[in-house]
Amino acid sequence: MPHPTIEELILEDEAATNKEQALAAERQQAVERRKENLAYFKQQESDVETALAAYGDAFKELKDRWKEAEKALSKRESVPHRKELAEEVAESEGPTRDEIKRKEEQILELTKAKGAAAEEAKEAEDRLQAVQAEFDKLKRKQADLDDSLKDIEELVQQVESRVAEQKTPDAATLFLLNELEAALDKARVISMKELKEQVLEAFPQLMTAKQEAGEKTALSEALQAKLEQATSERDELEAGRRASVVEELQAESTTAAGA
Repeated sequence: MPHPTIEELILEDEAATNKEQALAAERQQAVERRKENLAYFKQQESDVETALAAYGDAFKELKDRWKEAEKALSKRESVPHRKELAEEVAESEGPTRDEIKRKEEQILELTKAKGAAAEEAKEAEDRLQAVQAEFDKLKRKQADLDDSLKDIEELVQQVESRVAEQKTPDAATLFLLNELEAALDKARVISMKELKEQVLEAFPQLMTAKQEAGEKTALSEALQAKLEQATSERDELEAGRRASVVEELQAESTTAAGA
């Protein structure tokens, strides 16, 4: 068995060094990931402890406020004509609650519509990406052809050089010949006419996909804006409901007392 040449020994040494460096880099990355995970878990543990402590304080305060609220609630028994006043409260509060209910129904409908529109927009965007990828392949035909020509030229030179060096073609020559055949098959050369026809067919498809994706995305964004507006209006009604009802009832009481 022939001894390895100096060049082969150098290449083997470089390969071993590169492998060791790659393993060392992987080990370092693993160490860094463990450090990051440890820091993350410590932070989560600290956040949980803080949240539990805050909840404990809030729960204690709630127990105190609960007693005060029950004491205040007992005063309802002393309110005269409660049935008539309850009807008055319901009459005053009703329109606001009805409007809140309508907003919630609108939010539900918009949420469903937005979900469907978002899904359609995603599908349209996926179609656009697929059509764009095919169109980009056509645009790269010249570059691909240049690469194929370069590869074929290099393989032809290697085959000719190998044949000139060897009296009888060996396994290496056969390998290069197989590679040349594969490169020729990969080239997939088409005529200018065929390429133009493919471009003319693909371009309208690209434009259609682009327009459809834009329209679907715009619809999804418009529904999202309506959803946000309806949610904001519902929240404003909820936030102002109590003060609005109290103000209206107080105004009616003042008017009735002055009559």
